Amino acid sequence: MTEHRYPLVAKDKAQWKYGPWCIEYRPKPILPTAWDFDWWHDDFDGAPDAGDTRRGSVGSLEDCLEAIHEWEDDQLPAGLSPNYRQPADGYATAFYELAALMGIPAQARSPKEVWDSEMLPRLKAALACQPATEGLRDDTCGSDERLSS
Repeated sequence: MTEHRYPLVAKDKAQWKYGPWCIEYRPKPILPTAWDFDWWHDDFDGAPDAGDTRRGSVGSLEDCLEAIHEWEDDQLPAGLSPNYRQPADGYATAFYELAALMGIPAQARSPKEVWDSEMLPRLKAALACQPATEGLRDDTCGSDERLSS
């Protein structure tokens, strides 16, 4: 079985969303059934002169996932592992976990804007209040009260 790089979300019995990809079961009026599943990228516009190869037809949902992975892997710069997405996914997860811890709700702004306008200033202010000596408690930015264990 192909390892999923994105969540596979069923839209209905014959349509799926897989990250930036769409998959659809479309039985063709010809035999065999080796081309009944179509896949394409969200940004695929179908213009014949664009040379866009982000689409295809295969025989099963599993074959679609494999074809998508193969297409993505072919787009990698030389020497870059297909697993290059994992660190980025980890960073994105960490960003959203940190935002949730800071009480910053999901917003219709880019993560960069949220980072620059809300997260970074708050983190800088919080870190500026940290005492230079370990074992000190800092409830008011400058207190020398010792931590009680």
